[in-house]
Amino acid sequence: MPPRQAAGFDSLDVLAFAAELVLWSACGVAAHRLAGGGIAGLVVSVLTILFVIVAWSLVMAPRAPRRLAVTGRNLVVLG
Repeated sequence: MPPRQAAGFDSLDVLAFAAELVLWSACGVAAHRLAGGGIAGLVVSVLTILFVIVAWSLVMAPRAPRRLAVTGRNLVVLG
């Protein structure tokens, strides 16, 4: 008997979530470096991460109220 999985989640969902965490972290690191580091860089990186998470939740999340069409999501993901 194959191992049971949580309802609605598979390994690709976990991989996608891990990729999102990397994206958010990379945005924070980039913002910190662009702001020159220090306390100002930390504040800017936290605000950037919050902005990216809110934007993602509005248009990219699987349960987003106004989710982008597949073509739009692919353009965002591919950069």
